[in-house]
Amino acid sequence: MKKFATLILSLILASLLILPLTACNSSDETTIMTVELNPQIEFLLDKNDKVVTVNALNDEGNYLIAKFDFIGLSAEDAVNAFLKISVEDGFMLEGEVNAGENNLKISISGDDAEKLFKEVKQEAQQYLQSLKDVTINVNIDFGAISKEDIEALVQDCMRELKVEEIQEKTQQELLKLLEDSRKRTEDLLSQELKDYYYAERALEIRQAQLDAYIQAVKDKDNLGVASALLTGVQSQLNNLLDMVNNYKAQYKQYFLDQSSAYYAKMQELLEAKKQLLEARLEGASEAVLENLEKSYTFAKATMETAKTSAHAIVDLIDTNINALIDTVQSSIEQMVKILNVTVEEIDATVKQTIETVKANFEQSFATENKSYIENNYWANLDPKTEPAK
Repeated sequence: MKKFATLILSLILASLLILPLTACNSSDETTIMTVELNPQIEFLLDKNDKVVTVNALNDEGNYLIAKFDFIGLSAEDAVNAFLKISVEDGFMLEGEVNAGENNLKISISGDDAEKLFKEVKQEAQQYLQSLKDVTINVNIDFGAISKEDIEALVQDCMRELKVEEIQEKTQQELLKLLEDSRKRTEDLLSQELKDYYYAERALEIRQAQLDAYIQAVKDKDNLGVASALLTGVQSQLNNLLDMVNNYKAQYKQYFLDQSSAYYAKMQELLEAKKQLLEARLEGASEAVLENLEKSYTFAKATMETAKTSAHAIVDLIDTNINALIDTVQSSIEQMVKILNVTVEEIDATVKQTIETVKANFEQSFATENKSYIENNYWANLDPKTEPAK
C-alpha cells in the first residue's frame, strides 16, 4: 500500500508543480537532509539528490515513515510529501499562525547545501500555494549540517565505535556508515526499538571482540603464562553474559512490552495527539483547541516521566555492563603484554569474529523481536482512522 501511495502522490505532485527544478549534487557525494516541523525526518540523498534512506528523528516522524514510502523520491518531492501528510493530518495550522507555529526547518550538509535548500524551498512554496480550500502559512528556514553533527548521529547508532575512531573519518565515510545503519533499521518504527537495536548490537560486537581476543591469547599462551589471568577473565565474562541477558529482559519489560507503564502512557499520548489533530482538521474553536493542547501537554509530561523512570533502570545496567567490558579489556591488554604479542598478530582473528557477528545480528534481532517490529502502534495517531483494538 505504501508503494502505491508513493506512486499516487508522485503523480499528484507532478501535476501541481510546473517545470520543477532538478537539483544536482555537483560533488557527486552523499548528502544528509533533515526536515523538522513537529515530525522530524532525516533523509540521505545520493549524488542525484534522490532519497536512499529515511529515518525518523522523533516519534511523530516514525508515524510519517510508517504511513508513506519516501525512498526514491527527489529531495523536493520528499519535502512536499512531508508537507502533504502534515497538512492532511493536522500537524500544520491553517490561516494566520503565531510565532513558533508552522516553522519548517530544512537542514542540509555539503558545499551545495544552500543551493539545494533554495530549490527545495521554492518547490515547497509552490506546492503550498497550489492547495485548494486551505491556506497554510509556513516559515521555511535553512540549517547547515556540520561534520560534527554527522559524527553525533553515527555515534548514536554505531555505539561500538570509539569517539576517536569516528572523528578520524571523513564526512563521506561517516555518511556511508550512517547509510548502512539506516538501511538495517528501516523497519524499526519506534525510537525506543531503534535505541534497543543500537545498544544490543554494540554489546554483541564488544562481547565478540573480547571473546576473540581471549581465544587468540589462549592460542598464543603455549606455556600457560597467562592462565591465571584467563581464569579470572572467564569468570568476568560469565558475569557479563548474565548482565547482558538481564539488560535485554529489562529493556523489553520497561519499553517494548504492551504491559509496560511507558507503553501505556505512550498510547495515552497518541490518543491525546489524535484528538488534537482531528480538532484542527475539523476547524474547532480556539477554546476547544486550547483544552486539547493542555490535555496533550499533560499526556506528554506523564509519558516523559514514565520514560525517565524506565531509563533510570536500564541505563544503570548498561553503564555497569560497559564498565565491566572495560575491565575485561584491561585484563586482556595485560595478558597481551605478558605474552609479548602484538595486536597485529591477533587482529585478523578479532576482525573476522566481529564481521561474523555483524552478519548474523540482523536476522537474530529480527527473529527475537518480531512482535515488537510488527507492532505499528503509530496507526493509532492517524486522525482519519478508528483506534486499533
